Amino acid sequence: MARGPARWLFPGKPRINPLSPRQLNRAFSAAKHLASFKKPRSTLHSLRHSFATRPGKPTDNAYIEAFNSRLRQECLNASWFLSMDDARTRINSWKEDYNETRPHSSLEKLTPSEFAAQLNETRKVT
Repeated sequence: MARGPARWLFPGKPRINPLSPRQLNRAFSAAKHLASFKKPRSTLHSLRHSFATRPGKPTDNAYIEAFNSRLRQECLNASWFLSMDDARTRINSWKEDYNETRPHSSLEKLTPSEFAAQLNETRKVT
């Protein structure tokens, strides 16, 4: 007695019924609880990201860990913040330097603003 299509992915194993919306919602809520996720409007993507990036695990997401390392070394460890306003000012100036004036190797040694301008020029031509 054949159940389902002849080319079932796992022959010899019983077919599994898909999750109902209620079951999916309960699994999503349980995963949010396990991840200690506090955002009111969480999505499956944001939840997956919270499980994928564990602190101190650089193999999980190398780009985020590299950025965090640069921020820590060049800004946070290099400065004594006198107040929250001082911290905001120094971190914002570092962020502007990082995003606007510093060349990035991933952008062919261009600054992000130069790369964006070059990209806009190539889009206009096409």
